[in-house]
Amino acid sequence: MASSKEYFPAPCIHTLAPLLLPDIPNIPYKPSAGPEETLVFKHYNATELILGKTMEDWLRFSVCFWHTFRGTGLDPFGAPTIQRSWDDGSNSLDNAKRRLRAAFEFMKKLGVTYWTFHDSFYVCLSVVVFWGGREGYQSLLNTDVFAELSHMANFFKMAVEYKKKIGFTGQFLIEPKAKEPTRHQYDYDAMTVIAFLKNFGLDKDFKVVIEQKGIQPGGLNFDAKVRRESTDPQDLFIAHIGAMDAFARGLRNAAKVVEEGVLNTPSQGIPLCTRYMSFDTGLGAKIANGTASLEECEAFIKDNGEPEKKSAKQEHFEAMFNYYV
Repeated sequence: MASSKEYFPAPCIHTLAPLLLPDIPNIPYKPSAGPEETLVFKHYNATELILGKTMEDWLRFSVCFWHTFRGTGLDPFGAPTIQRSWDDGSNSLDNAKRRLRAAFEFMKKLGVTYWTFHDSFYVCLSVVVFWGGREGYQSLLNTDVFAELSHMANFFKMAVEYKKKIGFTGQFLIEPKAKEPTRHQYDYDAMTVIAFLKNFGLDKDFKVVIEQKGIQPGGLNFDAKVRRESTDPQDLFIAHIGAMDAFARGLRNAAKVVEEGVLNTPSQGIPLCTRYMSFDTGLGAKIANGTASLEECEAFIKDNGEPEKKSAKQEHFEAMFNYYV
């Protein structure tokens, strides 16, 4: 993810002529807006402080150039439906420049300062994501798993060496993929990736970026196309505004959960910690600190019988959490 503030100095961003999206204003924050006012933020207020940080810092939104500005509405069952006024469909340098102008005008009006890009040339790059969409196997019948894992690890080591050679100081990331598209992915989930990195001595050089299923501190990447029926540039804005508002609303709710502390304090006499109280003393404490033996566990059962079962109260905690959602 790169920053438009770093890539283009501030004067360059703000003097970029808004000729490609002339009918769209800068998107304001208007919490009192009605349901039909869709070109405003109702929840996202970039400078608002939440738990000591601004919303902009908590929610580092980035716009994806390749899907947002290169998507044409094409799918396996139909021809392209989207033709942008600034894009003549050619591979010319002038057309590429117009696409970039449109993208940065879009980001300026949306108030987003980060962007993501598919390219082999980088300026002011802060992270490199190794997207493992095809690092896996379709069948074990023709696969040597350890050999493939070793080859992949050696490739990552080559990347680390090259990074050091050229003086790149950004962060390398691996993005776990459960099934996209092979039968089994070598980067199936975060725990699998961490084990792989530890095993091959790469854990100091790589971190994990989790695909979007919640808020993460690294940033929020809108890797999405509008629907093939949504052919107006205004649709691009409304789609991003809706997503940014949803995250902003969720951030406020999450902050309220933290501030009120209901999940960590007694509720109807059921604090979260009561589930693990038996591990605070006696044999439970020895199990928790790793000093117990199987013989001690056997002796405890013989002397005391089966431990009393305590409900985990999942429904209770989910109901409390849903109160804030």
